[in-house]
Amino acid sequence: MKIDDESLMFAQRVAGIRARQMKRTFRALDVDDLRQDLMLEVIIRWPGYESDRGSPKAYIETILQSKVRKIIRSRKREIIRNRQIHAALRDTLHLQQQRDRIRDESMRHDISTVVAKLPDKLAEACQQLAFDTRSSAANAVGFSRNGLNTALARSRELFRDHALDLYL
Repeated sequence: MKIDDESLMFAQRVAGIRARQMKRTFRALDVDDLRQDLMLEVIIRWPGYESDRGSPKAYIETILQSKVRKIIRSRKREIIRNRQIHAALRDTLHLQQQRDRIRDESMRHDISTVVAKLPDKLAEACQQLAFDTRSSAANAVGFSRNGLNTALARSRELFRDHALDLYL
């Protein structure tokens, strides 16, 4: 059965009203899309209209109320899904940050253990190298540049012996 002009005009008017009412749930930009979705639902379900069961306006109202409920339920599910995803990402990030802190603490402990085994002058040179060039570090602790290179080679061996090649 084809929808008559009066029922079509009624459906367009009511679909526009329902779409504007849903602005609180959706962005204002979505109003036209919502109105189109509502009208499409009326057009799709119109062949199921039986005139002996009620007025066309009541049938259209029923269709639109049903579609509005479906759209709102879908939107709520989407919001819940987004919150769950956000929570999962937040938890994952928190765990990664904890792992990073543990790894960093472990790295600091491992390095400080090896540096503590170095002679004082060499340990001081290693600490100086964290912020300075080799020449500046050698001058600061009283090594020649070649002497510093030889000492650093020994410290590298010590790092390798403690499986700390990663930090070289």
